[in-house]
Amino acid sequence: MDDTLLTLTARLPRQRRDLALDICVEVIAIAPELPGGHPGRAARSAVMLLLELAMPELCDSDRRDLAHAAERAVVMSR
Repeated sequence: MDDTLLTLTARLPRQRRDLALDICVEVIAIAPELPGGHPGRAARSAVMLLLELAMPELCDSDRRDLAHAAERAVVMSR
């Protein structure tokens, strides 16, 4: 199963996809500076929260999948 950010957001309408990607990419970029001791977990939590605030219509499973993909991106980039 391909669970990259691009694949996960492909089924969203263009504007919503762009917003979701912007949120995830920005969080990934600042993850090393986030509090919490573990940048990956901090990124996952931040993405979950920001997506819930910015896109409340996004289903929980999609939000969770995007947050986990962001977490993996942070952990793999270390």
